[in-house]
Amino acid sequence: MVNNCLDNGVLHPIFDKSPYGDVVVFSKVELHRNISNQPFCWKLTGAGFNEIKSLVKEGIDNSSLKKEFNLYEIENMDKFLIDIFVDQGVISKGFVVNSSNIFYTNDLNNISILVNDRDHLTYSSKLNGFNITNCVENVLEVDRVLENEIDYAFDLELGYLYPEFKRVGSGLKMEVVLYLVGMTYSSSVVEVSDFLTREGFYVKNSSYGSEINNFYSLTFENMGGVSEDEIVEEFENKIKSIIKLERLKREAVPKDFRNKVKKDFQMIKKDLKQTTKMSYSEAEDFISKVKKAISFGVGFISYDNLNTLSMLIKDSHLIMYLDGINDPNLIEIKRADLLKELFLGKVPEVVCIKD
Repeated sequence: MVNNCLDNGVLHPIFDKSPYGDVVVFSKVELHRNISNQPFCWKLTGAGFNEIKSLVKEGIDNSSLKKEFNLYEIENMDKFLIDIFVDQGVISKGFVVNSSNIFYTNDLNNISILVNDRDHLTYSSKLNGFNITNCVENVLEVDRVLENEIDYAFDLELGYLYPEFKRVGSGLKMEVVLYLVGMTYSSSVVEVSDFLTREGFYVKNSSYGSEINNFYSLTFENMGGVSEDEIVEEFENKIKSIIKLERLKREAVPKDFRNKVKKDFQMIKKDLKQTTKMSYSEAEDFISKVKKAISFGVGFISYDNLNTLSMLIKDSHLIMYLDGINDPNLIEIKRADLLKELFLGKVPEVVCIKD
């Protein structure tokens, strides 16, 4: 069942107002665990996969998580529902290839439990903005509950065990997506990427609409012998230094460039008033231009609303707005309406799935 995810006018946690939203698009944390005396996922047979699922189901059913999380089985889901979870980042396209896979998620879809993905168990949390600490606490809370129900693969000296020795330790993986438009303009992004790579981060360039190479995904997966607190502190400190540098670069942009951004912003606002329908690529390009404008002090639109709309303009979410009607024409009309509401200062009405 599809419901409005607004609670008394307040956006649910995955979309909530967040610090550093001008630079950090979203934060995501994964905590990986394997079950004791069971082969790692890459060596599991069909019977082995089923054994892991049974152990996890039993553990969750016997814990307080049973009331908080909903079970989803890929083989019993239609494409529309799968697309929604993929778009929200709850599961990946690779995860759904195996129709026997299962996963759990809370009502707000900001915390999930994947079974037999990269490892036997993957606890994941995704929030807008720079919210690594909150994401870590979300996955650790799940871990604290299930470690009383499931016997993890653990060594007193090495820590939690994984197929690759370099991952042995806490099993923590953190990711942030940064909007580095200032650094891109000053041609210093390559230098920053090289530095972060040397520091142990996996850096991936991406584009959104016309904003080619302005978005960067920074991922850090712990090495052995380091505590979770140390990993989080190191990650946050490095990201904060990048945020500080990005803001300085934005302030240093010359006046003629800022004037050009302002002119482009006024043009797209004018064009939007006359628009009745919009394709996904057109909406994606529109949002990217608006984001650039407000990053350089042109226009006053909530970063949180922009980050939220970046996901809501996808077909699967618009179909939810339309009560499950998959009509391409109505989808494009609704997409244009959402973007117009952005300039009226309205909070995007977020819809989600609830049993």
